[in-house]
Amino acid sequence: IDRAAVVKSMADPTLIPAEGLVPHGIRTAEGGDFRQVNGAVIDNDPDTYQQRCQQAVTLLREAGFTRPEVIASLGTVTLLHRSTPAQTTLARQLQQVWRDTLGIDVTLQSADEEEFDQLLHGGEFTLALTEITALYNDAAAYLDMWRSGNSCNYAQIGMNAYDILMRVAAASTSDEARDAYLADAETMLLDSGYVMPLYNETYTWLLRDTFTGLHTDGMG
Repeated sequence: IDRAAVVKSMADPTLIPAEGLVPHGIRTAEGGDFRQVNGAVIDNDPDTYQQRCQQAVTLLREAGFTRPEVIASLGTVTLLHRSTPAQTTLARQLQQVWRDTLGIDVTLQSADEEEFDQLLHGGEFTLALTEITALYNDAAAYLDMWRSGNSCNYAQIGMNAYDILMRVAAASTSDEARDAYLADAETMLLDSGYVMPLYNETYTWLLRDTFTGLHTDGMG
């Protein structure tokens, strides 16, 4: 996925390519910026994009999908999305890149808000475009939802090692250790391929230069 191209196609200046599941602006337990401290775990370098596409093709072949008819045996791969102009544009772009790069035909399934929620909560999808947010300023707010049995774990992901990392992070009395566990958990989750962050939404604020000593709270 070329996230820079995705953002460009959305024509929304508030969007930036995702560098991880946890966006910029989320604090670590030690008070730093989680994304800045841990760096990007998603490669958005345009110079390596073609190389990463070839790697995807190689992985597909190593999995046994070596010919078009074998890829066709995957059956119908659907991408569920809300029937909004933005999500429709995004879904079509992903459909095209997967067809052109991997030879996989993805069927788009558009749904209104109510139907989308029913299908998502019922697990009736192969791939789904959805937005997530957090109720508090902490990396765990983005990572907890993918634990086994969590009501927000729509993908029904079940990874024992991930669950253990999240439990140990929650019980840690060391800020440094907690931050490290959460960083490892994010990397493990994205390496699994179950969750593919595309972009982050940002907000821009203009502050008059006569105001000094500004402090921000957890809600921005």
